[in-house]
Order: sequence, then C-alpha cells, then structure tokens
Amino acid sequence: MMRDQSLDAAGLSVIVGKSAILVPFGVLAISAIYLQKIGLTSGAGSGIGIDVFIMLGTLFWIFLTGRAVIDPTRALLFVTLLASVTFALVGEAFAGREIGSLPAVAIFLVIYSSLVFRVDVSRDIAMRCCNIFQRGMLVIALIIIAQQAVQFSVGNRFWPNLDDILPPSLLVRGFAYLRPYSWNSPFLTPNGVFFLEPSIASEYLAIALTAELLWFRKIWRLTILMTGLVAGMAGTGLAAIALVSPLLLFRLDRRLLKLAMGIGLPLILLAGLNGAFSHLLERSTELSSHNSSGYARLILPFEDTMTLIADPSFLLIGAGPGSSPKGDNQVQWPANKLIYEYGLLTAVIFHVFLLWAVLGSTFSRSLALVVLIPQLFFGGGIVAPTSVMMLVLFGSLIRIAPLRDHRLGGGLPGTFVA
Repeated sequence: MMRDQSLDAAGLSVIVGKSAILVPFGVLAISAIYLQKIGLTSGAGSGIGIDVFIMLGTLFWIFLTGRAVIDPTRALLFVTLLASVTFALVGEAFAGREIGSLPAVAIFLVIYSSLVFRVDVSRDIAMRCCNIFQRGMLVIALIIIAQQAVQFSVGNRFWPNLDDILPPSLLVRGFAYLRPYSWNSPFLTPNGVFFLEPSIASEYLAIALTAELLWFRKIWRLTILMTGLVAGMAGTGLAAIALVSPLLLFRLDRRLLKLAMGIGLPLILLAGLNGAFSHLLERSTELSSHNSSGYARLILPFEDTMTLIADPSFLLIGAGPGSSPKGDNQVQWPANKLIYEYGLLTAVIFHVFLLWAVLGSTFSRSLALVVLIPQLFFGGGIVAPTSVMMLVLFGSLIRIAPLRDHRLGGGLPGTFVA
C-alpha cells in the first residue's frame, strides 16, 4: 500500500493516498445506497441492517491498518457522552426509575463511535471519493424517473419490489417502502427500488445534487439528479436543499447561475403552472393539520422538546433508554428522544459531539448541513444506519488536510469548506 508520509499540523496522522481510501469509501457508499433493505431479522420482526456491520467493520479495518486515526477532540467528546450516559443510567436506578433497554444503549453508543474516525486526504482524492457516491446516485435517479414512467404507462404493479423478491428474514422492516401519494391514492411515491422509503431516496439525491453543484458541475448529471429529485415526489431532499440554499447560492459559479435563471427557473414555473408540484404543495400545508405527517415530523417533536427542557425532572436523568413512546404517529428528533431517555445534559453533550464531528473538519460544511438537517429535524431515526452513514461519509470521515507539498495527491493546499 502506497502512502504519502506528510504529517498534519498536530502530527497525528498521515495524508493517505488514493489507494488507501478509495476502496473503503466506495464500500461504504455502495452499501449505503444499495444494501439498505438487506438485514438480519428475527422471527419477532426486529432486526438490524447489514450496512451497520459493513460500516463499523470498514472503519475499524482502515483504523487498524493505519489508514485512519481517532480524532482526539471527537474522542474526548465521545468519552464525555459515554460518561453522561452512564451517569444518567445510575441516576435513574437511584431515582427508582427503570433503567430501560441496555441493548438500546449499546446500539446508540456503538453506532455513533463511528464518528471518531478521520482520514486526511488531498482535495483531489476527496473528490474521487465523492464521485463514487455520485455515480451510484445517478443510477438511483434514473431508476426513480423510470418508476414514474412505468407508473403512468402500464402501472406501478410492474415496479421491482424487494419485499416480494427477497425472503422476509433478509429484509429490514418498519419503513414505508411502498407509500401512496396520499390517502387512497392509486399512485405510489418512487422509492428507487433499493431504498427503505422514498424520503431517504430524496435525502440521498439532495446530497448528490449539492455535491454536484459545489464541485463537479456537469450539466448532464445535474439534469438527471434534479429530475430524479423532483420525480421522487418526496419533500425531504427539497426541504434540506431549500434550507441550505442561501449558502449554496454563494458557491455557484456564474455559468450555473445563468443557466438556473435563464432555463431552470422558467422550466420550474412552467411545470408548476401545469400541476407538476401539486402533490408537494399539498404536503406543504401539512404543518397546520394535526393528523398529517408533516405536523408529526416537525411540530410535535418541537413542542415535546420545549416541554421536556422546561421539566426539571429531566435535567440530569431520563425515563430510561428505549422508553420513548412508540407508534405510527410518534416521530422523534434526537433532542426530545435523548432528553426523555437520558436527560437534558446527555442530549446537549450529544449535540455538541455530533456538530463538532460533522462540521468541525469536514471538506464541505454546506454539504454536511444537507446531511445534518434531516437527521436533526425530520425524524428519520437517531440510530438509523442510512442517516449515520451519510454523517460519516460527508461529515466526519474525510478531511482535506493542509499540505506542505501541493504535489501530494494532486490537491491544493488548504481545507475545502464550501
């Protein structure tokens, strides 16, 4: 294995070459995209995705082989989180509350231990890594476009359905894999075949579209990704991009801005006038409807979080891990889930750790925000592998280190933080 022997400013790691990181990054990216539905499921219906084992195994492998280091600041924050969780469990026991599910504690801590690993690379190698994800998502965008074409021609019964193809023991359950546009609608929201549900496909397409806008800027790929995102009919990705758009506008080159204003904006207006966004507009009114998905994902978790913050009994301890209310309409943010189960102190420490790991040394904070926003506020599940793997790939794992010699890896000096 070839490696560039240039130490970073702290002398803690080397800037690895493409042979050291492209394969591991590719394994993580491809498994995150195409293996979401594959898991180990018990007879009771509970299970865990195989992508969790791939993620943890790959990260430990590149650490043990010297390709990755444990970031000292993140490690310190993670140890602080561990101590806070332990304190909460002990406090719950002394307070006479049930300690809760210890496996839930273990899963939570193990899956977020993945954020302590870091690989320093040149900018060129970082772009090569990202391009693997881009190619994988181009395929998904084309699949979603094809799903809509099939649905409005011969019918969605001809969609490939992994629930029918694979045995139940190998499927991850508990997600809206086949989701109608609306109640009793004959039309289904495209899921990209390989994704657990349409909202996750939308989130991944938003990540790919943002990366394309920031770095690669190939018009044909932007067209496919944007078409796939709109054809997906799910609001998660569009909402994430809309929230980060003020930052993205400052990063676009003039050519893309001219195309957006001269071609993109008129096309969007024309499509809107012809009812192309009627489904998304209907969903935009959900925040005022108490029986809607939007209300359950955004308004209720916010109200619950404010209520828990104001309750002094949840300051240092909670009701126990795994004790949060469960049900079809119970959507939780990391904030209210952690306050309820471990207390406000643990929730604050977790968010400090998460934000530092994902935003502290990433090669693109704009892209990291597109990943973070759904994780923090859209209720996708705090330990959902599909979300945590994106935090790793586009937040914590890759850092473009300042180079003493710009010839290493073909990159330019400095950390890329678009």
